[in-house]
Amino acid sequence: MREKENMSEIISTFANKNLTHGFHETYNLNLIMLKRNSYIFKLAYLSGLMKNMGNGIIGIRSRNKHKRIILLCLSPFFILYGFILKIYARIRVAWKEHGSDYKYRFSVVVIAKNEGDYIEEWVAYYKVIGADCIFLYDNESSDGLKDKLQKYIEEGFVIYNYIEGLGKQYEAYNDAIKRYGSLCKYMAFVDCDEFLMPSDPSDNVIDIIEHVFKRDKSVGALGINWYMFGSSGQTKKTDGLVMERFVERAVFDSVRNKIVKSIVNPRCVKEINHPHYPVLYKGYYTVGIDGALACGPYHEIYQEVALRVNHYYTKSREEWDKRRSLNEVMDGSPKKHIPFETVDDNDVRDETALYYVNQVKAVMTQYRNIE
Repeated sequence: MREKENMSEIISTFANKNLTHGFHETYNLNLIMLKRNSYIFKLAYLSGLMKNMGNGIIGIRSRNKHKRIILLCLSPFFILYGFILKIYARIRVAWKEHGSDYKYRFSVVVIAKNEGDYIEEWVAYYKVIGADCIFLYDNESSDGLKDKLQKYIEEGFVIYNYIEGLGKQYEAYNDAIKRYGSLCKYMAFVDCDEFLMPSDPSDNVIDIIEHVFKRDKSVGALGINWYMFGSSGQTKKTDGLVMERFVERAVFDSVRNKIVKSIVNPRCVKEINHPHYPVLYKGYYTVGIDGALACGPYHEIYQEVALRVNHYYTKSREEWDKRRSLNEVMDGSPKKHIPFETVDDNDVRDETALYYVNQVKAVMTQYRNIE
């Protein structure tokens, strides 16, 4: 009953929003709205698209009555075309998944440059939480990064790739999808200061991921929110793991916590041209871990979620200054000046990561002792 009462408001909202978008943007938005065969969203879809057609799609905003009529007449064909694309994408993904016995249930993709001080902890952590493999792209590191991971590489847990040049992040991500996607059920794309973590350590990360994907077959990717961690008042780099040194973060509704990183079903990914979210085939969309639709690199949260990305962005002041003195990995340009105080988020104490400290140290010790 409540759905029907809110129907007019929803249709009006989406129809009006559609007028501010180009056709392709509007089309993608409207396909997303066809979630779970909702009767309301279908009406919103048709209303918004028809309204957009009538006002001149693809940048045409003509006052010519005849052109408006032609566009309105053509609109059903555009709608049919959209549904054909959606069905084709579903068949394509289903065909690729049929009978698949994936070598890796959950893998992680990362591009790294001179992360030698932190990489071993990061790799060990993902082994602790159950990742089957890490596809690591080394972008011309000169700090002994590969040597520190040699035992993990020899075992096969880290698949090492060396990549030269500037601005190689998207190339690395797309290469991972193309070369390894068929081997993996799910792939996470994160950085070396980002730790995918359940808010309740008793939960299994992979089970949480699987639950959201299985709940809705239209989901092609998950947008997992950052939890931005600050310096915890530390000015110098000290001994200890990153996850045990920094235990204060931003509040839930911090602007920076609205940003997401992606976990994808690689068969649904057309390409990756943004560090935070993929381009999916028609008929698939990205949701947050709460199941709500995610918009590009953003997804708003207002309370604890089952799965987050602990992002240790600043670390100590000393480490921040060192990191900011390096050039951008994306294009080799000098990093923009960002005042430390504006990103040093220490609003809430969060000791969730401490649960994993001893386990991570045990894995690191185990690999160091391998002869």
